[in-house]
Amino acid sequence: TKDALQKRYDYDTAQQNLAKKKQVDIIINQLQEDKRFFTKTLYHSSDILSGDMYSIYKPNETTLFFFVIDGQGHGVLPSLTTFSVATTIKANSHHLGDLRVINEKVLATLKIVLDEEEQLSFSFILLDLEANQVHYSIGGMYNTFIQTNSDRIALQSNNTPATLYSHTMNISTLQLDGFQKVLAFSDGLVEEEFYDKQICAQDLLNDEEELESVINYLKSKETQDDVTLVYIRDLSRGEV
Repeated sequence: TKDALQKRYDYDTAQQNLAKKKQVDIIINQLQEDKRFFTKTLYHSSDILSGDMYSIYKPNETTLFFFVIDGQGHGVLPSLTTFSVATTIKANSHHLGDLRVINEKVLATLKIVLDEEEQLSFSFILLDLEANQVHYSIGGMYNTFIQTNSDRIALQSNNTPATLYSHTMNISTLQLDGFQKVLAFSDGLVEEEFYDKQICAQDLLNDEEELESVINYLKSKETQDDVTLVYIRDLSRGEV
């Protein structure tokens, strides 16, 4: 019996590791080699498979789109949900300049993959650098922080988490006084401590050295929840 259980455990673990590779491979960061933008990301799971997902797209020279999503729970079930959403967005990347279309495509996918008790928290952020505007749909997530030339802005949830019965995702638009940098993250980040200090996302927006230290620290430890973070800075605008 012990040998049979070990064999089953080894098989399940191997299958989850294969699924993990697919999960990581679906992540897109189109700014990774971009000379104008500096990015830092963290994608750390509390189990083999993560219930979080993110990607960063650059639809054109003046537009950025990125998302951070967090499925309910841990392990296989939420990973299937977030993988499906990320795949949907990737398949519709030619629509990334129109957040309304992306939201409709995501909701259509969620009606297929969610059950009655599941929900999805999300941050969909579209930055129009030419018009100095941000369009966003956020539901069930902590604030996304944007640093402009003169102010720090907290983009708050304008939706509830998405469920099987969600019909729309609200979109808000905000005029910016220039764009310097942005930080979005899943709730696992602020549930952790950096050594003996509670992590404050706003501090990470202000201090890239601390951001790097926190990322390296969390990568090296077991966390209670999946932790995902996206940080983007426009190198052409300098620092505030």
